[in-house]
Amino acid sequence: MQHSSVAAEAWNNMSDAEKKPFLDLANQRKTRTKKNAPIKKKTHALPLFRIRCSPKALVKLNASLNKDQRIAIEIVGFGSMLTL
Repeated sequence: MQHSSVAAEAWNNMSDAEKKPFLDLANQRKTRTKKNAPIKKKTHALPLFRIRCSPKALVKLNASLNKDQRIAIEIVGFGSMLTL
């Protein structure tokens, strides 16, 4: 017989009065761990990035970029997108 089945049999043979101290201790530990448990922060879904746009929207975006933004785009390696 395995240890767990021996323990289960012993537990099942105990009266309610014999089980009470163990159940009380278990309830105390449950409430203590609930009180000490860290508060979980709610996570919010990140907004999805739009990864596609129409050619018209790309031309409109290119027209709205200033000089510094154009330079930054070229540095990153997407300078060819500015010529579309």
